This record gives sequence, structure tokens and C-alpha cells, in this order.
Amino acid sequence: MSKIFENYMVLLLSQLVRLPLSLLSLALLVRLLGPQDYGTWAMIIAGATFFHSFLLNWTQLPFVRFGKEEWEKTGRLDTILSGRWPLITVGLLCSCAILFYQPFDFLNQIFIIPTNGWILVFFYLVGLWLSAEVQSIYQIKQDFYRMAITQIIIVVLLIVFFWSLHKGVFVFNKNGIMIGIIVIMLLYWLGMGLREAWKIKPVCIYPNHMVIKEVFVYGWALVPSFLIGYVSDWGDHLLLGYFLSTTEVGLFQASYQLMLAAIGLCYPLTTVLLPHLITRELDDSGVINSYLREEVPAVFVLWGTVVIPLVFLLPEFFLVLMGGEYREALSTLAILEFAIPGACLSSLLTVLFSIHGRLHIPMFVLAMMAAINIGISLLLIPRLGLLGAGIGTAVSYVIGQSLYLWDQARFLKVNSTKLWFTFAFLLGATLLQAILINRFWIKMGLMILITIIYIFVARYKKVITGSFLEQLSTSRQNRLVSILKAIFVTD
Repeated sequence: MSKIFENYMVLLLSQLVRLPLSLLSLALLVRLLGPQDYGTWAMIIAGATFFHSFLLNWTQLPFVRFGKEEWEKTGRLDTILSGRWPLITVGLLCSCAILFYQPFDFLNQIFIIPTNGWILVFFYLVGLWLSAEVQSIYQIKQDFYRMAITQIIIVVLLIVFFWSLHKGVFVFNKNGIMIGIIVIMLLYWLGMGLREAWKIKPVCIYPNHMVIKEVFVYGWALVPSFLIGYVSDWGDHLLLGYFLSTTEVGLFQASYQLMLAAIGLCYPLTTVLLPHLITRELDDSGVINSYLREEVPAVFVLWGTVVIPLVFLLPEFFLVLMGGEYREALSTLAILEFAIPGACLSSLLTVLFSIHGRLHIPMFVLAMMAAINIGISLLLIPRLGLLGAGIGTAVSYVIGQSLYLWDQARFLKVNSTKLWFTFAFLLGATLLQAILINRFWIKMGLMILITIIYIFVARYKKVITGSFLEQLSTSRQNRLVSILKAIFVTD
């Protein structure tokens, strides 16, 4: 097994371990805080993320880009750090000053956070920055094992903290819980950062103006993408806070986080499959066409077998996980689930934009998705509340995923009928679960029937072939491949 594939497997396994732990952590937290205070916590994160994105995070990619070169040549990071620490210092000082003075009372007007909540926002921001720094160092050193394990440990620490509060070992009010999360986060990532600093032993050198300029020019170009990403991730939360209250923000955040967790299930799938499937020269147009014509439909059909039970069972799981206080968000989750079917499709197609040097297309699509989401939410939130935010998010995702597929099929001149049919079928299944959201046994029967029909059609159309499944075969996966052959491959 190659080193690259080993790294992929480490990240895959860590994500599979971290996902249920993150859901457990989320369940404990939302029950401790309740919708209103969980909404306030979400807005604290939104405020910290805003400052982190625009004043600090843009220095991370140049750190990895130029730091990796320096590390491979010298085993040190002194030069890149000499160009970054002045920018980071300015970013932290500006963030602290803006949060302290709060021009136009923006923290309360935009994020619905009390004036004295600025200190929570600032220290959460510092925790975000420390976390990003440590993860970047691991990436530069290609220490993927430690990158994976540190992310798991912080989730476990938070679970222990939340569980002790549930059991009455500690007694904190809700503000105390938020402070506790920030303290744990700060101490943990500070400790990990100091550990890496001790290993690297950076030399304190004067700012290098040439490196500062290089980092600034390279990193600042990323700010528009951060703006689009921020609006896409947090626009609905800010609008809900503006038109309604932090209670609605908390309800939406609970359902939104579960949707993101479901979408995240496709990333390990594509992470493991792509090293197997794209081991040939992808600048050969014939290979790329084959990838889109044969391999993407096969992977997408496999993903569909996960999606159908997932969209039917997720609302039931939501109430068990979050508790009765969040029942009002159940219909919103049913709408947000429309973003799940095409998640794997967009992940599989994104790699082609990099191969063809057409990265402006994803940027354009993401900008369009953000604009559609905000436009629909502005129109519907005052009328429909949470549902309006859910509709805006779901419509923007489906349109973005459809544009990815349409553009790649047009660019490569490949017949994408199988992909469109599968996509439409999965969206139809999602629509049925949304209509029947309160009829459990009818939903379960329909889920089984739809799954059987889906597999029958996939077998009849021969979307998945035995040779495709054999590409996935390793000594540890032979049994799984045999099962998939029995389900999807006709003799």
C-alpha cells in the first residue's frame, strides 16, 4: 500500500470515528443549552468565524504552500513564520480592537450577542486560529496520523465535559458552559501548538518584508472565496437572528449540523475510491470521459443505497438525538435533506475542475448558490420562519449540484442520462419522506420498497459492473466486493 493511500485511510478512519462522536457531543450540548442558548452559541461561533476568515485564515494556505517547500529543503519553518507572524499579530489586534469598541453596536445588531459577549467571541476566535495553525503544521509535515487523532481527542474531551454536566459532577449555568467549551478548546490547542513549537524550535527572527508581501499577495486573493463560503454557511443564521430570534437560530443550527454530518458521509467514500479509480494519466481525455461516463455513475449509485435509508431515518434519529425541545425543527430538517443526494455527485465532479484548470467554475457556482440561498431566505424567512431558511439552503444546493453535472457533461461531451436519472430518483425519494414525515410505518415500508426498486433498476441498466467493483478489491475488501457484486451485478 502506497504512502498516499495510507494517509487517505488514516483520514478516512478518523472521520468515521469522529462522526458519531461529534453527533454525541452535539446531542449533549443542545440538550444542555436548549434552543435559545444554543442559538446564542451558534452566533458566537458565527462572529468568531467572521473575524477568523477575513483577518487570519487567509494566511493558512500560504503557510502550507510555502512552508512545505521550506520544510522539505531545510527541516525548518523560520522563513515562512517571519512573514506570517506580523500579519497574524495585526489580525489578532484588529479583531480585539473591533470587538472591544464595537462600532455601530454591530455585535448586537448583526449577531444578536450582548455587548459583554465580545470576550467570548474573541477567545473562541483565538481557539480557531490555534487549531488552524496546528493542523497546518501537521499538513506541512505530512503527519496525518497526528492530524487525525488530535481532532478526535478534542471531541472526546468535550463529550466528557458535557457528560459530567449532565450527571451533575459540575454545576454551571449556560454562560458557564460556553466559557468551559472555550477554555477546553484554548488549553488543548495551545498545548498541541507548544508541543509542535518545541519540536520545530523556531528561531525568533525579524519580519522579512519580501515574505510578508508574498504571503499577503498569495493569501489575500482567497478572501473573496472566504466571503462566499461565509455567506453560504452563516447567511441563514444571521437572517433568522435578524427577523426572528436566537431560538430559531438554535433550531435551525441543530438541523443544519445534522445535514452537514450526513453530507460528510460521502467524503470518506470518494476519498477512498478516487485513489483506486484515478491512478491513470487524467490528462488523457479518453480516461476522463470514461471516468464521467462509467465510474462516476457507478459510485453515485452506490451512494444512493446509503441515501435512501438515510433520508427516511434521519428525521427519526433527529428527535432521539436532540430531544423534544427541537421538534419544531423537524420539518426544516426534512427540507434540508434535499441537499444530501447530490453531495457525492458534486464531490466526484470537483476533481475534474482541478484537472482541467477550470477552478473559476466552482467559484462561480458557489457564488450563485450563496446568492440564491440568501435571496430565497430573505423572501421566505419573514413568511415561513425556519422553513424559509431550509428551502433557501436546499434549493441552492440542488441547483449547484445540477450545475456541476451539466457543466462537466457539456464540457466533456458525455451522455449523462444515468446520472440525471439517479439524481432525480433520489430527490424523488427525499420528497416522499418530506411529505410523509409524521407517518413512521408508512415511511419505513416505502423506504424498503424504494430501495428494492432502486437496486432492481441499477441491475437492469447494468450501471455497476463486476470489473468496476474489482478495482476496489483488496485483501480486506474482498468480502464487501462480493456482496456488492451479488446485489448489483447480473450474470
